[in-house]
Amino acid sequence: MNLSQPPSVWRHTVPRILLVALAYAALAHLGLRFAIPPGYATAVWPPSGLALAAVLIWGHWAALGVFLGSFLVNAWLTGIGAMNALLLPAGIAAGSALQASVGRILITRYSSPPWSFLQLRQALFIILLGGPLACLVSTTVGNSVLFIMGRFEGGGFSDSWFNWWVGDALGVLVFAPILVMLVQPEKIISSRRKLVICLPLVFMYLFLNLLYLTGKNRYEEQLSATLDSETQLQATFFKEHINRKTGMLHSLAGLFEASEHVSREEFRRFYNNVGRTLDHTPTLGWAPRITPDQVDSLVARATNEGLKDFRLFEMGADGPQPITARDIYQPLFYIEPSARHPKAFGFDLFSESMRRAAIKKAQMTDNITVAGPLYIVGGEAPQWVYVLTRSLAADAGDAVLSIIWIEQLVKPLVNAISGDRIGYRLLDMETGEALYSADSAAFRSAINQSQPLEFLDRTLILESWVTNAHVAQTINERMAPLVVGGFFIIGAIALLLINSTGAQESAQKLVTSKTRELRQEREFLETIIDNLPMILYIKDAKTRQYVRVNKAGYDVMREEAPDPVNSTQEELFLNQMGESSRTIDDKVVFEKATVQDITHFEHRDEVLWFNNIKVPIEDPDTGQVRYILGLSEDITGQRNAERSISEARERFSLILEHIGEGLVGIDTTGAITFVNPAAQTLLGYSEDDLLQQNAHALFQHHYADGRPFPKDKSHILRTLITGTGCRLDDQVFWHRDGMSIPVEFVCSPIFEGGNIAGAVIVFSDISKRLTVERLQIEQTRRVQQANEDLEEFSYVASHDLQEPLRTLTCFCDFLEEDLGDDLPEAAATDLEHIKQASRRMSRLINDMLAYSRAGRASLELVPVDLTDCLAQVQKDLALLIRERQAVITVSDELPFVQGERNSLIRVFQNLIQNSIRYCEATPPKIEVYVSGTDGNSVTIAVSDNGIGIEEQYLDHIFGAFRRLHNADEYEGSGIGLAVVKKLVEVHKGSIWVKSEPGHGSIFYVKLNRSII
Repeated sequence: MNLSQPPSVWRHTVPRILLVALAYAALAHLGLRFAIPPGYATAVWPPSGLALAAVLIWGHWAALGVFLGSFLVNAWLTGIGAMNALLLPAGIAAGSALQASVGRILITRYSSPPWSFLQLRQALFIILLGGPLACLVSTTVGNSVLFIMGRFEGGGFSDSWFNWWVGDALGVLVFAPILVMLVQPEKIISSRRKLVICLPLVFMYLFLNLLYLTGKNRYEEQLSATLDSETQLQATFFKEHINRKTGMLHSLAGLFEASEHVSREEFRRFYNNVGRTLDHTPTLGWAPRITPDQVDSLVARATNEGLKDFRLFEMGADGPQPITARDIYQPLFYIEPSARHPKAFGFDLFSESMRRAAIKKAQMTDNITVAGPLYIVGGEAPQWVYVLTRSLAADAGDAVLSIIWIEQLVKPLVNAISGDRIGYRLLDMETGEALYSADSAAFRSAINQSQPLEFLDRTLILESWVTNAHVAQTINERMAPLVVGGFFIIGAIALLLINSTGAQESAQKLVTSKTRELRQEREFLETIIDNLPMILYIKDAKTRQYVRVNKAGYDVMREEAPDPVNSTQEELFLNQMGESSRTIDDKVVFEKATVQDITHFEHRDEVLWFNNIKVPIEDPDTGQVRYILGLSEDITGQRNAERSISEARERFSLILEHIGEGLVGIDTTGAITFVNPAAQTLLGYSEDDLLQQNAHALFQHHYADGRPFPKDKSHILRTLITGTGCRLDDQVFWHRDGMSIPVEFVCSPIFEGGNIAGAVIVFSDISKRLTVERLQIEQTRRVQQANEDLEEFSYVASHDLQEPLRTLTCFCDFLEEDLGDDLPEAAATDLEHIKQASRRMSRLINDMLAYSRAGRASLELVPVDLTDCLAQVQKDLALLIRERQAVITVSDELPFVQGERNSLIRVFQNLIQNSIRYCEATPPKIEVYVSGTDGNSVTIAVSDNGIGIEEQYLDHIFGAFRRLHNADEYEGSGIGLAVVKKLVEVHKGSIWVKSEPGHGSIFYVKLNRSII
């Protein structure tokens, strides 16, 4: 068991442990009804079945509940006292818990949950492995603990061990399967089965319990009656014994009272006469009362009578010692038999308090009094006795006495318990001394009694009991066959019920399972039948009525037709199927033949064709055909397809005949198998001349320059070998008249069953196309030359025009310097206009030159860092940025692109410069960032808060010299964005703009990413 369980596990485990403990204690109460004295074993012990069931269901943790429940029950039975007293219930509880765990280990080795008990073997494993085998554990552990604690009398270990083992085994036999079964969920064991099994067993258990308790009570009553009889017998003997003793003492007293002097010889004769009437040797004595001055005369008298060593003494701690000085002495002077008590002569009875009190009481009451129990003196060995004393009225203070030997008093009790059936204990109520106690006193059963015995002036208590061993033997001999046999019968019936109900439930489950499977199979077949594209129907062989039609069959019925089921063919199809269909049905029924035919009928203005198969289904009992199974495949589509294929073939033939390209089919050897009219015309051969001729040898035998064309170099034959098609546009075929025909052709392989079956060659005469291509190439060359000349002219012209403009500007400056203040104001204004126009013309020429250069530049594209480019742009425009207080934000995530660094700097410089220039807000705000990526390209956005552009002008702003504002409003020539567009296109990119007047613009530049 794993002690490191999560809290959620403990929340379930602890209540289960407590539940098992409480259930164990409750069932223990039932089991104790069958307890066999001394109560450590019972004829059946239900908690053993509960313990095994709990551990089987909830695992080894439940053994803690078993331990707790067993400990509480045994602690209650044995009583909780000192700490060592707890060892007994703890040891028995440990054995019970260990037995349950061992039982689970043994059972799960050969069987495992779910505990459905559908097979008898599962119940047998629980009963046999968890019962007789596992119960050896608790039996051995529990009885060993009892033996060590000294709780057995005589040979009770073996009897207790056997009774314990049988009780535990029977508890498992009856209760374990039932309890395991009761807690199983409904899906494993039905409530009905639980009721069928458990209800009879509960009634049988209650009936057996009633029989056992009735029989046990009857036998206990018999034992109690026997005990009462035996006790009365012992009490009677006791009374007779006391009466004999008291009668003898009265006779002795009469002797002394009748004679003035009784000699020792007379005393002896009296004793011998009395002793002959008894079955034992009595003890009688006479003790005169004397004063200290009479001691010497008494000693002298004794000496004269032959007692040479006679002296008065008393008993001290170390034995006989001289008498203590007192006013009165009561020494023993006569005692018989003297041989038994040679040292008793002279013992002062007044020296011992108990004897002194008895003598005084006798004098006062004139009755016989009892002293004791005490040890007699003067004998061979100390013996426990009662001393009966009677005072003599004639002699003041003299007393006669008789000794009752306790050994003789309890001898009948000792004889009575020799058979180990009944035990006795004799108690003196006055002193509390136990005069006698049998060895079985620690093992007394509940059958016992106490009887007071009047003993002269005191009372003795005679306790008697039937020993546990005798009670156990009696109940075992008379009730064990009933209990063991009854529980074996209950167990056998339980097994029989488990087996029969298990077989019934297995059969029921099997029937249910098979029924469900059959239903599923039927539903599956019904689904298949209803979803078959073919029509499936079943006809009755006698009535020819349909008994089953699938969905496909319903779909072809006339809208006004009745339900097919229980209808005939004639009712459904109005004789459209013809007489042949009925004839075929007759052949299937009477000849038992499987027949196939093709039928058709009209349905919704359409003729439907069906391929029919009809199969006879015979009655296994009579051998006659009972049903006709029909399968009808709708072949209307097939028939229509065949007609369509035929029509398509005709159309295809027409197409082949009128197609402009030549088409030639060849087999794997290269022999021609098919040609269309266009191929015949292009090659100059008739169809008969071409068929079965080798294509290569016939029209591809030489190159265009007249060299022979080797067969192994032929792409057509290579297609036949490799199965790979080819397309060529620089080949020549040869006309029948020996002229070469420039062609382009496509050769495609034909496959059949995965193998090359031939090829198809589609070719066309490209003579006219080659002529057109030559003319186009020449025209393109001329256009390119003209463009180059034009660009060269614009470059040279723009360069040469700079000189007159510079001269014009310089002379304007000279005039201003020469005339100075004499220059009229109007002339100065005119000169300024000339200079501005010259400068504007110069910028236009420079922009035209830049535009020309941008168009013809050949750039080497390399990885360029846009972040670096933007940093350089900001340095170049630092003065303008500072003047306009512009705020430029550049993203940190600008990528590397494929481009030319200076050209890209010029692109973004132009865009940012325009954003600053065409902005009325203060400060201008420009942001450069990545707006998107698309595969290998990236789009950079340049947004501003400028004046914006109206939508109708968005496509015009990238044109050369396209201005949206006059020069007085904003500077510029209108060629900057045209240059930007040209540079972006040279980078194989694109540029576009989105704008809204008054809300700024966003220019998007799409460039190719660089992989570095």
